[in-house]
Amino acid sequence: MKSFAPLLRTKHKVAFVGLDVLLFVTTLFIATMIRVGNSPFDIQIIELVLLTLSVPVIQYIFGNYDLDHISGFKQLLVRQGMAFVLTTLTATTITFIFSTDRVGLFGRGALLASLLLFATVSVCYRFFVINFFKALKGRLKWLILADKEAQETISKDFSDLGFDGQIEYYSPDDPAQKLEKLLQSPWSTLVIASREKILKPEISSQIVAAKCAGVNAIPITEFYERHLRKVPLHLLDYQWFINSAGFSSVSHPVQLRLKRLMDIAISGTFLLLASPIILLVALVVKLESRGPAIYSQKRTGKDNETFTIYKFRSMHTDAEKNGAVWAAKNDNRVTKVGRFIRLTRLDELPQLWNVLIGEMSFVGPRPERPEFNEMLKAQLPYYDLRHTLRPGLTGWAQVLYPYGASIEDSKEKLQFELYYIKHSSIFLDVMIILKTIAVVVGARGR
Repeated sequence: MKSFAPLLRTKHKVAFVGLDVLLFVTTLFIATMIRVGNSPFDIQIIELVLLTLSVPVIQYIFGNYDLDHISGFKQLLVRQGMAFVLTTLTATTITFIFSTDRVGLFGRGALLASLLLFATVSVCYRFFVINFFKALKGRLKWLILADKEAQETISKDFSDLGFDGQIEYYSPDDPAQKLEKLLQSPWSTLVIASREKILKPEISSQIVAAKCAGVNAIPITEFYERHLRKVPLHLLDYQWFINSAGFSSVSHPVQLRLKRLMDIAISGTFLLLASPIILLVALVVKLESRGPAIYSQKRTGKDNETFTIYKFRSMHTDAEKNGAVWAAKNDNRVTKVGRFIRLTRLDELPQLWNVLIGEMSFVGPRPERPEFNEMLKAQLPYYDLRHTLRPGLTGWAQVLYPYGASIEDSKEKLQFELYYIKHSSIFLDVMIILKTIAVVVGARGR
């Protein structure tokens, strides 16, 4: 039986990136030849490279390579529309900076024509791919082997996937004959929970036989990582950490040096370019309510060392007169300006200094306050692992999980952070930075 994964893998997304690059270069060539009469390859090579690179980067920012997660044509049009606007602005800026002939691509409308043609073709082929995946999801059949308690949690976790196929559960408390009967059906994926009691001899032999017959059998932890991009905290034990691949990048000297160099380059550049915005935000915060524009707070960093974090003040100065309290949704302690700078994450601009001096990284787990850190270490297993890395200005949990302030929210965020620690790489950091831009552009902060 043919086995397959229901989500696009990285290699497939890279193919779509290549297709977008080819489409853009082709449409730019056609539009330039028609409108200007010259080949676009006559322009400066740096201009052509930047124009070409801007297309897939902006498509990625707006999630236009997650074609198996786009629900329908309306959502596709919205994402493509936002990508078109930002690409047009970016491409116009690039052309204005590098073109010596101002009439060229921009003046004759060749650039706009090529972008419109690219957007049209892009929507058409993506609509075809989305419908293909929608039909594919409806035919998928997953058999999950897990105990009753795990089944309840798994069902809850996967309820937001928008899965249209069939999911069937088998419990180790059920008779082995039931599993034998279930395995006679053509399952797309067989998922095995990592619990010892489920691997009885009569059950494990059936699993081995099914895998040898071509069934795509994977452990539940891999299932979570592949589909939800997090690690299931409730299904982990230290045996999983020992046997699981990954985690090596967090201590690899070359990886750490590259990450630090990237932190210095990004934070230094952002501090320089954003200095007018920093001054403006400081002035607005100061004018709206009394108190300092920037406030400092103790946070727990790498190896559980405490450091001072800097942020623009988004609350009234007496917000914690009764002690440390987690921020809540629609918190009445937040000022009007504070609500805006939180949504756009402008309140975190001063943390670029923490990144520059090495107390934080640009990407990493969110730094927690010491008062909450000790409580969470006592209540959440493996919580201390997040302190093997420098805390980040942004991170995997920050871009994939909505802001929350409770032990349950901290547990959810920890699952994303463990995923990041396991899969940490420069490539993943770049992905997170691009996703952060999408959060800022869409004002989807907290």
